[in-house]
Amino acid sequence: MTHTQEISIHDNDVLGYEVDSIKRELTIKTEYSEHGASERTNIVFSNIEAYRIENDSFGTILNEIEEIDALKMLENQWELIKSVYGNSIWPGHWAKSFEEAKSHIIKTKCRAFYITSSIGMEGWVMAKSMELIPLK
Repeated sequence: MTHTQEISIHDNDVLGYEVDSIKRELTIKTEYSEHGASERTNIVFSNIEAYRIENDSFGTILNEIEEIDALKMLENQWELIKSVYGNSIWPGHWAKSFEEAKSHIIKTKCRAFYITSSIGMEGWVMAKSMELIPLK
């Protein structure tokens, strides 16, 4: 069950994030506080193919996470992927060439998400899904 459409993460503080390499999940832990009340939300990206997060200021305030066309994301990030791939095989063996990467993204039905912040980290995630999970 997805709660994504019911929850806003705009102006949420990022408490931390973690990557589970075995499950291929990235979880961003957030909290929104106002007038003494707070709500926590985990943003969970599942079946990750690639991600890049940078400029974490240890005080990040999220703006939004926008889904964009995965092939457009691949095209926009291809120079970075190509430049790093030779040294580390990042993001995976599927990225040997642009054509192989494109085919893999289509075959796996990968989606792309762009993370923006008012302050702090930004980045992108290529994954099968994203879910916003409210914590009690």
